[in-house]
Amino acid sequence: MRGAGKGFTTHFYINGDEHYQSKSLLVNPKRYRNFDTFLDDATKSLNPRFGAIRNVYTPLGKHKITNFDDLREDGQYVAAGVERYKKIGKPRKILITKVDMSDLIKSEKLRKKDGKGRFIFRLKARALGKNKEVRGFTSLKCYFGLIVILAG
Repeated sequence: MRGAGKGFTTHFYINGDEHYQSKSLLVNPKRYRNFDTFLDDATKSLNPRFGAIRNVYTPLGKHKITNFDDLREDGQYVAAGVERYKKIGKPRKILITKVDMSDLIKSEKLRKKDGKGRFIFRLKARALGKNKEVRGFTSLKCYFGLIVILAG
């Protein structure tokens, strides 16, 4: 056990979830009677989809953590349920063809910096004949081929 009852921080990931960002957990062996009570507390903090955390592995899955002495300060660990450690595949390269790239460039030109789309064009509705409003609607706006009628 570590001396002086001082806690230390560890970083946990969820088994098989490549998009889960690590969550820091404070580990203090004096707070927990045994390693299983720590796993119960880690389950409440991490809230994994598979249910309760029953196994903890090193990031490469070579070693299973079974007690507090195996944990290191600022160490990174993978929390798992009853299942074994799942390796996450290496990132794959995605090839973008010229056609795909031109579509991306066009869509970037239509997008404003704040994330909203620009008007491609605007239409104004006019009554035929005498200058009357068209049933209370004064303008039509078109976003990417979708026409929205605004009440005037």
